[in-house]
Amino acid sequence: MNRRAVMAGAAVALGALLVLAFWLRWQYAQTISLYVDEFTTLWAARRTLELGAPLMPSGVLYTRGLLATYVTALAGAVAGLDYITGRVPSILFGLATIAAIFAAGRREWNTRVGWLAALGLALLPEAIVWSGRARFYAQLQFFALLALWAAF
Repeated sequence: MNRRAVMAGAAVALGALLVLAFWLRWQYAQTISLYVDEFTTLWAARRTLELGAPLMPSGVLYTRGLLATYVTALAGAVAGLDYITGRVPSILFGLATIAAIFAAGRREWNTRVGWLAALGLALLPEAIVWSGRARFYAQLQFFALLALWAAF
């Protein structure tokens, strides 16, 4: 088989894995009630939409997960801020992490390592949970992976 056909097959298979991962995370995001910390993220995003910055009613700037706050606010500006919309950025960062771990495993070791890592992360219950919550942990995982890959 030529290299182009192998790459096309890998892209289709990775796409299928990402569709499965999205479905698992989407089902979780729609089914589970809000986690206690998600209220804070959504409140900070709402204040960002209202004021341009995540200033709490006390006047304190909420800086924990600042990028997540702004990305959630952007999603809320586009689609209306509710808990499902607030969870979508985490789902997307979770999917990006699966693609990135596949690329890192394949490039640094071999294709089997990339597939095993991507499959493991796509199906790992803890990864599904944190990719389905309106918090910054999916973003943290994504950027930590990229930083470690760059340093490696």
